[in-house]
Amino acid sequence: ASRDAMDRAINLASSAAKQLEAAKSREQAAAYQVKEAKAALLTQTSDRPSLPVAVLSPVGGRILRLLELSERVVAAGTPIVEIGYTPKLEVVADFLTRDAVKINPGMDAIIDDWGGDKPLRARVRMVEPGAFTKISALGVEEQRANVVLDFVESSDKLEDAYRVEVRVITWEAANVLQAPSSAVFRSQNAWAVFKLEKGTVRKTIVQLGHRAAFNIEVLHGLSAGDTVISHPGTDIQEGVRVKASTPPDSK
Repeated sequence: ASRDAMDRAINLASSAAKQLEAAKSREQAAAYQVKEAKAALLTQTSDRPSLPVAVLSPVGGRILRLLELSERVVAAGTPIVEIGYTPKLEVVADFLTRDAVKINPGMDAIIDDWGGDKPLRARVRMVEPGAFTKISALGVEEQRANVVLDFVESSDKLEDAYRVEVRVITWEAANVLQAPSSAVFRSQNAWAVFKLEKGTVRKTIVQLGHRAAFNIEVLHGLSAGDTVISHPGTDIQEGVRVKASTPPDSK
């Protein structure tokens, strides 16, 4: 034979040998698939096909969700159901990160607006270290962090994934002098209010403490019983004469 014909024959033999190895690998893989299929069909081909397979729960509780609604072959470790012990619930509430930094484990909290007749007491267990981005109802991106709380007494009729409102008590004290947040405004480098003294407006510098949603703690500048102007307009100035009016629906 010529040298060219010899080279072609050698190349063909080498290619055929590689194809043979690939075919043997496919045969071995197919054999493994056959074994897996036989193992999956073992229940159907058993001597007692009418008996179900017993799947034992690792914990006691109630079935909350069925993750597999129809029968099928599942691999080991596939979630089938969610089980929870509802008499012992925890609350997970997301807070803005600027509020979450003020919350510490052990702080008391109030669970409200859950549908019951009275608020429920809870206590902060932990503040998760990782924050996440959440889009608000107004379409604004907010950084939030989850706060996990435990019920102090009972969770009443609350169940898994129910909606609640959480208020964490970050500070509390007795006999706190407060003023409406709407009455306080900036005056140069200080805070001030318009106080009513004998029908005349007096701008009074105040020192503020803790802040709540609608009220602010006043440390100095006001006394209990002082009358201040809420939402002062541009026509309210030092020395203006005003008269306090009584709301029509008040008694």
